[in-house]
Amino acid sequence: MDWSPSQSADIPFHLGIPEELTALPPAGPATDLVAPITERTGAADVRRDLSLFAEAMRAARKTLPLPSPDPIEDDPRESQANRDNDEAFGIVRVAGPPLPLMLDGLLKAAAGVVEAAADHGTRLPAEEWTALVHGFDTMLGWLGGDDRPSSRPPLASPPEEGPESNADDGVLVRWVRGHHLFMAICQACALALAHARQAQQRGAPASARTALGVAAVMMSSGRATLRFAADASPTDYTTRIRPTLMPPVAPPRMSGLHWRDHEELIRQIRAVSRSWTQLARHAPRQAEEFESVLATTYDAHRNVCSHFVGEEPSLLASSGSRGSASASGPSVLDRLRRQRLSLLSSAPED
Repeated sequence: MDWSPSQSADIPFHLGIPEELTALPPAGPATDLVAPITERTGAADVRRDLSLFAEAMRAARKTLPLPSPDPIEDDPRESQANRDNDEAFGIVRVAGPPLPLMLDGLLKAAAGVVEAAADHGTRLPAEEWTALVHGFDTMLGWLGGDDRPSSRPPLASPPEEGPESNADDGVLVRWVRGHHLFMAICQACALALAHARQAQQRGAPASARTALGVAAVMMSSGRATLRFAADASPTDYTTRIRPTLMPPVAPPRMSGLHWRDHEELIRQIRAVSRSWTQLARHAPRQAEEFESVLATTYDAHRNVCSHFVGEEPSLLASSGSRGSASASGPSVLDRLRRQRLSLLSSAPED
């Protein structure tokens, strides 16, 4: 298969180091960073037109105080599997201030997804499109100091079929750009969970409630983004998507389990689980929402996987990975769902 991610998205897609983002100490609102973004992306007339909204996000990126991209060549914190996943999707890790880098990735990825939806259409249900956009708005609101992050004026709904719907690359455009946005959302969700845990530890329950609520919204946005990325038929997956995840196009033993940003999100779920009992006591609604949306995210991912390949072995199993020779994608996701939810349901008392 003669294909590279640059045929489906603006490559390289720069992302910062997720571990550096979640290590940031608590700080006040990042108004100087966020205000120029919301000014450009929050206007009702801009949000009525998907093309204008994508242009506004690209313009907002230019307001971020970022140096020229400085690719990180050798990072001992990164596994070979992390590097392989980045390579397959044209992701390049760069050095710089973690929060502006996260916002830059979120803006670039969201603009790419909105543009893809306008050009190629999507069968994503309306409520999921709303959830996808709500994550972007909520993260900006929270970072800007909004104690009750809420959505801006509604964004226009994409068509089921766009002017480029018959183009051969539509499936892969959604696939690559959707994964870029999912990685940026993983970083944002991990940041919110880290702040919820830190706020709980320093005795700031109101801040913990807000951050945990933001994490739930971001998880919901991530679920919708995965569904957007996977808007394809089983035939399209088998003949067009799956070959991009296997040699010679991609490194061997590709697996969604090895995304670096997703791994950091899971680390933050584990970390916050140690304070979960107290968090749930002080923020019962937000804790329940997070547990619920975490479960539905795994359910959605499992359903997508089952839709594409049924009970066939996962890519990792197909590559001969030790201990996974008969593991299907849906069965792996079922196991992970149980493990991740058990972290919260069995969280110890502090």
